[in-house]
Amino acid sequence: MRPILLIFSLFCASCLTINAQTNTWTGAGANTNWNTVANWSLNAVPTATNDVIIPTGHTVTMNVAGTMKSISVQGNSTLNILNALTFTNASSFAKGTTIVWSGGGFYGGGVLTNNGTLNMTTSATKYIADGTIVNNNSLINMNGSFTLYINSGSINNQNSGIIDIQARPNLAPNTGQSHQITNSGIIKKTGDTGAATISVAMINTGAINVDSGILNLTSEAKTFDGGEYNVTTDATLNLSTAISLSGTMTGLVNGDLNWNSVLTVADEATFNFTGTSGINWVDGFLDGGGVLNNISRMNLITRNTKYIRGFTILNNTGLLNLSDSFTLYINAGTLRNLSTGIIDIQALPHLALNTGEAHSIVNAGLIKKTTNTGVATISMALINTGTISV
Repeated sequence: MRPILLIFSLFCASCLTINAQTNTWTGAGANTNWNTVANWSLNAVPTATNDVIIPTGHTVTMNVAGTMKSISVQGNSTLNILNALTFTNASSFAKGTTIVWSGGGFYGGGVLTNNGTLNMTTSATKYIADGTIVNNNSLINMNGSFTLYINSGSINNQNSGIIDIQARPNLAPNTGQSHQITNSGIIKKTGDTGAATISVAMINTGAINVDSGILNLTSEAKTFDGGEYNVTTDATLNLSTAISLSGTMTGLVNGDLNWNSVLTVADEATFNFTGTSGINWVDGFLDGGGVLNNISRMNLITRNTKYIRGFTILNNTGLLNLSDSFTLYINAGTLRNLSTGIIDIQALPHLALNTGEAHSIVNAGLIKKTTNTGVATISMALINTGTISV
């Protein structure tokens, strides 16, 4: 009986070994197509039990959906992805590789590390799904006007990673599924002068640069834990969704950095922007109960009503330009203009209160009324130890 069990065990082990084989691209077939049997070392198209290797120097076209245990693209090889790429284990695109992703998506729940150049092209919809994670250590070029759905998946743009948005893509979520972009590297909008959109959840500790066109941050909430925000002349970065702030936000702003939403500060955050423009408070709320320190230029523009609420404090040691005829409601909040701060009332705003809630302006710096010959109004409590100049 024992010899039979031994033979059976050896047979099972042999089966497991066969089923978990590596399938290496040889390119021996007459074309570069994934589904050509003669192109593979096992003389069979890869299956879910295979670890796939594409060695250096080859070009492979994924013309059909491909399923595998893992994939490793090596050296200076090129992989053209036209369909679904499904993998369950850790996979990689090596330094020097070129990946042209024109259709399909990444599925299966594995972790894919990009150390090469990943070009996302054409207008075809693309997907990162099934809990799949893309870790970018190198370069992702988005040079098509597509929608990338991140459905129960994520992109981690690492410290050395660059995501170059060259056209008008929409990085979008599907409702009810987890999805996120985490950026500690650089996300930049270049090339096309139109608008690109990031509507998926995002955590940013790195740099967001708008070199041309418009970048809209919309829909799902974003988190800025410090980070750098650079906007060149004639370019626009729109903050058009709920954003949680912490740490110090820096950057060179010569274009439009527009606040159109709810900014929440639970503890303390700081705006320290340089450049000719500063941040434009167009619409929305300052909320959260913490302290926002403005040590740069902030422009309160347009006639949209604005709010400081939730016992939140805005400390100004820079410049607040009130340059339109809006109402700023301070509902259970405080505006503190500290000794180096300037509030320049250039139009006809109304700094107002809501009855029954704590609200005040504390001025130890300079409040001045300039430019417009009409009437501006401060109708809330004011404590002044500084200068009021009309």
